[in-house]
Amino acid sequence: MKIMVCGSIGHGGIDDIRYFQSLLKKEGFNIIDHISAEGMDYSDTRDFRDKKDFSFKIVNHDLEYVKESDVLVVLANRPSFGSAIEMFVAKNSGKPIILFAKVRSNTLAS
Repeated sequence: MKIMVCGSIGHGGIDDIRYFQSLLKKEGFNIIDHISAEGMDYSDTRDFRDKKDFSFKIVNHDLEYVKESDVLVVLANRPSFGSAIEMFVAKNSGKPIILFAKVRSNTLAS
């Protein structure tokens, strides 16, 4: 079973993804590592408006990994349009999606 861990790459999210990947690897799971490929750690990029070709490369790269995976684990602690599309594609392919999000108890509706 191949697992892809995704989430927001920017704003510190890449560290969460790498931590979760290592945690799952230690437990014996087969992890598909889409962020270690050359040029795919774009965590320092803050503005993609003038990077259309690079954005296209990222989207196609990540969607290929979604296709290769059997399960998608989504870290939803920060907003991510990329993760939303990856979940959409995985769901439409019939793949299970496991979503994790940190929620403070005082933000829950009573």
